[in-house]
Amino acid sequence: MTSRQLACWLVLFVSGCSPPDVARACRDNADCYRREFCTAGCSCAETPTSIPSECLIASDAGSTGDAGSTVDAGPPEVDGGDVDAGIEVDAGALDASVIDAGSDDAGSDAGAPDAGAPDAGAPDAGAPDAGAPDAGAPDAGAPDAGAPDAGAPDAGAACGPATCPTGCCLFGTCTPISRGSCGPPGGSCSVCSVQESCSGGRCGCGATPSCGVGTRCLANQCVCDSTSCPNGCCRGDGGCEPGTALDACGGGGFRCENCLPNARVDRCHQSSLLPRACRCGPLGDTCFRVNEVCSYGACGTCSQANCGDGCCNNNTCVPRVAFTSAMCGRSRLPSAPCIQCPSGSMCNRNVGDCLWPDGGVAP
Repeated sequence: MTSRQLACWLVLFVSGCSPPDVARACRDNADCYRREFCTAGCSCAETPTSIPSECLIASDAGSTGDAGSTVDAGPPEVDGGDVDAGIEVDAGALDASVIDAGSDDAGSDAGAPDAGAPDAGAPDAGAPDAGAPDAGAPDAGAPDAGAPDAGAPDAGAACGPATCPTGCCLFGTCTPISRGSCGPPGGSCSVCSVQESCSGGRCGCGATPSCGVGTRCLANQCVCDSTSCPNGCCRGDGGCEPGTALDACGGGGFRCENCLPNARVDRCHQSSLLPRACRCGPLGDTCFRVNEVCSYGACGTCSQANCGDGCCNNNTCVPRVAFTSAMCGRSRLPSAPCIQCPSGSMCNRNVGDCLWPDGGVAP
């Protein structure tokens, strides 16, 4: 027996009607009682007749209940063990057993907070601490984001003689005095160089103060060498010089050389091939032969000392009385190399220069 037939029997039993006294509308034979058939009039009868292709019950033709549920005006129906009153209707309200499928609030609640997971929003942004200001010492760092603490400022007292009597201030922090942080009490720290020590708040090399620029402390003494003065020269007293002057020429941290007075040199020479030193002429010649001197940028034995107002021809002195147009001297450059006068000019022995016919001095 189907559930529909069972429901029909229960309704008949409750109402006190017997099966033959009730006219039964039907869709097919299953809607009728035993020994009854669904007739062409779509009602149950004991005599079978032809059944149309589809019997519709009038109350089923499109009548809807709440939320789209169809009203069932047919026989009683058992639903999950409970007997419906003949009509199957959706209650319309949310099922009492289903939990809300929505997500948690994405910020502050508009009413009571969720009973499950906490809010997904960030905590209070920038508001000061709730209640009284921080208890005890002020914050040791940046102030609170928002309203400042009521009371002493967060930063505390600055580093200085009053707050740092036994150390020095390194980036605003009181630091014990040592070689790496040397300074007067409450003053600024500095870093002593290698081999130096910190004494009385000052860097020193042994019993002397801190070594100067271009020197370093070695075995408790300030020294100038190739390490401390790599691009210059070292004076006799230990100082470092640039090494480009005539009286202090040199490089590589070697001892400085005095180029004057020295007849064999005329400049402090520097080239890519030779170290900086006293040399003769732009080529950096070294006048080392006997009686050789540096004269007008060239080494030779002919010089102003032995040639006077003459001219030098391959280290041989040509006196003024022997001047010719092919070998003439210059009065403004005594003992200079002899020259040949330009074409059209002549060497004037009295003047000691090449002259043009109009009396002008040839270059």
